[in-house]
Amino acid sequence: MNYYKQLLHDERAETAERSAQQEKLWVVWSHEHQGYWPQNRRGYVPLAHAGRFTFEEALKIVLQGNLGMRNGIPEETMMQLPVVLAAQKEETTSRKPE
Repeated sequence: MNYYKQLLHDERAETAERSAQQEKLWVVWSHEHQGYWPQNRRGYVPLAHAGRFTFEEALKIVLQGNLGMRNGIPEETMMQLPVVLAAQKEETTSRKPE
């Protein structure tokens, strides 16, 4: 858990990141359920239906969700939506037709 608390501290210290924290640019992935958290925080959905959260909202979900972490492996991960979309686009464009 110290990692996420340090992450919160570091994020708050970075004034350049303030706008990203205020905007709903974060999604939360559930490793256990292999899906994203929806906005209503009930169930798990594909990226197209994933909830968009502020940094602090996503961090709160992740901290709560990882309380029962087994073997040091997180069950929930927060990611910036633009990064997820860029990775998805790169994966799609890098696939070669068979």
